[in-house]
Amino acid sequence: PIGQPVAIAQPSFAVTKTTVTTTAATTSAIVRPTTSAIGMTQGRLSIANTTNIDTLLAAQHQEGSAELTNPTEAEMDKISFIFNNLSLMNLTPKTDDMKEVLKIDENLMHAKWLAQYLVMKRASIEPNFHALYSQFLVVLKSERLYDEVIKETYKNIGILLRADKSMANFSDRSLLKNLGHWLGLMLLARNKPILMVDLDMKHLIIEAYHGGQQEKQQELLYVVPFVAKVLESAAKSKVFKPPCPWTSGLMNILAE
Repeated sequence: PIGQPVAIAQPSFAVTKTTVTTTAATTSAIVRPTTSAIGMTQGRLSIANTTNIDTLLAAQHQEGSAELTNPTEAEMDKISFIFNNLSLMNLTPKTDDMKEVLKIDENLMHAKWLAQYLVMKRASIEPNFHALYSQFLVVLKSERLYDEVIKETYKNIGILLRADKSMANFSDRSLLKNLGHWLGLMLLARNKPILMVDLDMKHLIIEAYHGGQQEKQQELLYVVPFVAKVLESAAKSKVFKPPCPWTSGLMNILAE
């Protein structure tokens, strides 16, 4: 009887300790969303967490982009580490680290690979870090990489716009919105135009509206949020801020 209180107290402390450790480990592990993570809410898919890049990866393999010369495994690990630990406070040292790992201006394959990685595996699924990644490119000061990022952004937007829209694909719609915001940040916010030869957004809206009844509804669910996300960055531009005729024209079409 005398030893029983001691026996009860010891497991109590052990359980408390285990709970604290588990909580701390779980909290520290959450840094960035992963491309393959699919959220579940009570056994059902959560629309907010279903973003994956399957459509983009499938198109990449079909078009032969997978033949792009990749950096070594060690170099890719270093690049992933740089992006995972990137912040506005350490932009300069992290860009210096990037230049040490990849010779972007000397090696075109390095620039193409990094552009693909940044657009497909970062910008398309991490909209909260768009401003950070945009600033990273500014500090990096690589025209070659910037040009490749713009090309890669247009390419991935084209893939998503051409994808099958007959079924509700929340993931592709989310990717398209994210890339729309990224494109606006890369071009409109920097006072650079989105040329019709690259992307005719007015035609996209009109074509989506005049499609078949069921197809029209699905097309509009993709196109309208995408265009709206692109135009968000016009507010940050001296050139494209309303009453710019180009911006006002697109806003009027959306309103109709």
